[in-house]
Amino acid sequence: MSYLKQISAIGVFLTGSAIFILSGMLILWFNSKTELHISLNILHNSFLDNVFPYLTHIGDGIFVAFAMLIVGLLKYKKFRWSYLALGLGTFVLSGLAAQFLKRSVFPDAYRPVKFIGKEFLSLVENVEMYEYYSFPSGHATAAFSLFVFLAFTFAAGKKSYQLVLLTAAILVSYSRVYLSQHFLEDIIAGAIIGLSSFLLILGICKIFKMRF
Repeated sequence: MSYLKQISAIGVFLTGSAIFILSGMLILWFNSKTELHISLNILHNSFLDNVFPYLTHIGDGIFVAFAMLIVGLLKYKKFRWSYLALGLGTFVLSGLAAQFLKRSVFPDAYRPVKFIGKEFLSLVENVEMYEYYSFPSGHATAAFSLFVFLAFTFAAGKKSYQLVLLTAAILVSYSRVYLSQHFLEDIIAGAIIGLSSFLLILGICKIFKMRF
């Protein structure tokens, strides 16, 4: 199957991601990140305070790497190294890109508690807060890397499953804003990095004639 046909098979996930990204960029265009974050920060409740601290860990690098490794091994008997290369390649490229931007290009990007001040924010108890290296969000990068990979692997051509995976990617990413670990612009950038890395690695895999 050609590269474009395989991409079109996850068109629902990619289209939904594009809508999420463009909507976020449009919102950011008309609002300052401080005012926007404070407005979003008001939307706290006890249920989400209990859910998001756990949900956010799906975007942890170790969890994502382990999940991609497991999927690659499950597919190894039939497809050999293809899914391992695609998953781990996406994880490594997206992670390196996000960390390079965080530490070399935008090292002075403060997180909400430093930029705005914790006294102005509703924070969730027992969540360790970070102050530096805000842009982009590593968790959002990893979440979109993982869920687009899962959509490609298990939900190609299955619109409803892709919508579920897309919703999961958005929720994990938004958890970073809810917990005041990142601004909206940080998770939008992370989503772009995660998706772009997957598409690039898939293209490289196709060049080497890997079978999916």
